[in-house]
Amino acid sequence: MTLYSAPDRGRHILISGGLGRVNSISRVLGGTLVIHSYDPVLFDINEPFWPQIESMKLHPTVRFYLHSLNWIDFVVDRAAELPEAEWTEEVAAGAEFVWVVAWNWWEMNHVTPEWKDDEYVWGGHAVAIRAASLSALSEIFPEDEWLHEAIEYHGKWLLEHFDGYWNHGLSQALALMVVGDRLSDESMLDAGADRAKACLEVMIDEEGAINEQAPEYAKFIGRLRQTTVEAFELFEAPGADLLRAKKEPLEEFIAHSLTPGGTFVEIGDSMPRRPELTRGGALEFALSNGATGTEIPRVKVYEAGYIFGRSGFGQRRPKDLESYYTLRFGPPRQIHGHFDHLSLTYWDRGRNIIVDAGHPGYVRGPLRSYAQSRLAHNVLTVRGKEHDAEAASRLVDHQIEESWSAFDLEDTAWEGLRWNRSACFVDCGPFVVSDSLEPTRTVELSLIHI
Repeated sequence: MTLYSAPDRGRHILISGGLGRVNSISRVLGGTLVIHSYDPVLFDINEPFWPQIESMKLHPTVRFYLHSLNWIDFVVDRAAELPEAEWTEEVAAGAEFVWVVAWNWWEMNHVTPEWKDDEYVWGGHAVAIRAASLSALSEIFPEDEWLHEAIEYHGKWLLEHFDGYWNHGLSQALALMVVGDRLSDESMLDAGADRAKACLEVMIDEEGAINEQAPEYAKFIGRLRQTTVEAFELFEAPGADLLRAKKEPLEEFIAHSLTPGGTFVEIGDSMPRRPELTRGGALEFALSNGATGTEIPRVKVYEAGYIFGRSGFGQRRPKDLESYYTLRFGPPRQIHGHFDHLSLTYWDRGRNIIVDAGHPGYVRGPLRSYAQSRLAHNVLTVRGKEHDAEAASRLVDHQIEESWSAFDLEDTAWEGLRWNRSACFVDCGPFVVSDSLEPTRTVELSLIHI
């Protein structure tokens, strides 16, 4: 007997990667759970799970992963590989354990949500991931009414809530498609597809630049784009071709945002990680020192507010001798961006010379506030003047030649002032940066009553 009319597809749409590579069923049954690089979560398998978790002073990100239930996926995947009659004792015990954890979580939330105001539990991203995990769980427990109820609740929640056109909103849209398919609810499926398509149209512009203002997120957005294409194909939603067409421009954006060391430049909430190699395109060209792949220009200006430039990709000289620079401009700070307008970074001789303060994590506090602030970036700060955080900056002019490039930028965010930054970079040579401040023209009108 099953409560679902949809075909059993297994965990067909991967919204957030599971944790099977760093965990095992035997390890979890022994009371240890690893959430990426954080300290292992230790618990008593014979005691209620959630009271133990909430009594610990866990890192907020760890709590998020636990409450999203994304960590149960690798156990569910193992169980879904075989009919229940063929489960080993370990797989059966693992499936029973995650079922109890999920059921207990729902018991604490189905009437009056225990953590209704907690963004790490009922924030849109957590709900999206949990909705997909519960849907996968229902594949191995298709007769449980509470699970069907929980999936339906999450689907309705996702219909009513949408975090906007960025990776969280796209994850919510994909989860809505998964739930809609599982429940055979066309309204959920169609709404999810419409939102997913709209998200990617905004998140990846025509040039391939992302709107998250942190280049490393292009890697994550690229994976979500591919997941969306697969979902559209599986559920026969219109628009897959348009989403496929964004692949190559996005890969070129990623290639330009890599330092000669092959890691993402630290702009916004970006970590200096190395992307996975994609064969045959711009990314392969950048990572192979120009030996293979699709050639791209050494300097690229994106209307979204990024300037990426370098002396070369290692074809004419060792990559450790190449220089690399970035400049920022464009729309105001949003999503994973920092207050970094007109800031620059510079790489030379195999190392960073001028750097961004980097990404300290997502936990709110003094460190994150500082890392996002203008004080943590290569920009001007004016004492005694108000700064308009919603002001855009612009690229006034630029010139790109065979061995040098020059850029003129303008920022009017400081009250009554215009900040001009001009930068000229000579390949593998010196660079010059000139800053100037001048007053903006203001007209004061006064009305005199007689």
